[in-house]
Amino acid sequence: MFESLIQGNNNPSGGSIVFHSNTHQRYENGNPVRGEQVGCHRDVVIEKNISNGIGYSVCVNNPDAIPGLWGATPMGYKPMKIVSISAGKVELQGYGYDKNAVAMGIPMRDATFENYGMTVFHDGQNIIHCVLHMIERGVDIDYYIK
Repeated sequence: MFESLIQGNNNPSGGSIVFHSNTHQRYENGNPVRGEQVGCHRDVVIEKNISNGIGYSVCVNNPDAIPGLWGATPMGYKPMKIVSISAGKVELQGYGYDKNAVAMGIPMRDATFENYGMTVFHDGQNIIHCVLHMIERGVDIDYYIK
């Protein structure tokens, strides 16, 4: 799976990658806010698209939370596809929309997965850190190990 990701393959054969972060920093409009969250565990999960579409499904989990309770999944699964690769970096962009949200009357502009992206930084062997982009909010969250 990791090889598919770093080679820019939007049709991986299967499997998943889990990046275990122990620190994150939130940025709003490029400015760090709330301080560095050291010892705050998050798992960034990247796997073959769970809806059998192209690309990947990406989510962020809190492994310290009680499953099923608020905060256990800071970001649920979003379908994403690779839009750019370069030395040490893979950029993914959300696509499609949340059909359940639209069915509940949420406007399409708010139900689109295009509002999300993920940049994965790697050394060719392992993920070094990941940055979640919440584009319409101007928010980036950098997940890393300290």
